[in-house]
Amino acid sequence: MQSTSTLYKTMLAGSAAREVKVKVYDKNGTESSKKTYTQDEITSCRRTASAYSDSAPVPGGCVSATLDLELYTTDTIPEMAMIKLFCRLNDGITTSEWIPQGVFYVDTREVDTEAGLITLEAVDGLRKADQVYQLEGDTGTWPRLMSTVVSEICSRCGYTLDTRTSLSSTYKMEYPNDYTMREILGYIAAAHGGFWTMTGDGKLRLAQLW
Repeated sequence: MQSTSTLYKTMLAGSAAREVKVKVYDKNGTESSKKTYTQDEITSCRRTASAYSDSAPVPGGCVSATLDLELYTTDTIPEMAMIKLFCRLNDGITTSEWIPQGVFYVDTREVDTEAGLITLEAVDGLRKADQVYQLEGDTGTWPRLMSTVVSEICSRCGYTLDTRTSLSSTYKMEYPNDYTMREILGYIAAAHGGFWTMTGDGKLRLAQLW
């Protein structure tokens, strides 16, 4: 659940329209590379909350998202560029604050130079976890605390762990063999009765179902 202002809640209960904007960075998220595209340049925008088979929040799930975006621009948007999505409410008189709706990385691009359009499909940060956890020659000590494993995954994938995530200080897991980091995260989520997701500001969160 995201925190929103009283104004946003009031406008949401009314007939205010939603507006979107995106900020596009290079793949390193360098601030100097940022370009902002507003409703005038965005011809299509759709966020789909699951790029994988996890179609609903269930224990052990890793609920990721994709962004399908079409922009009216002749700018060059590089492969793996980082995109931050925002939305706000507008009733024609008043506008709410911008609410972050996710951080994505460009996966595919299609450019129509004649029409001046670029079509992008981007995925959120959970895609980074689709690689084998255990590095070659790195056996280490097992069983290992789940909280330690999550910290290692965050370090390797560049994740920031959302402060609302609560992990047991005693739960351990066995040697992971050739499991991917995504599969291991799913195992840890199931043990905690929750599922993993990326928050609107791009942090990794374990959301528990109770």
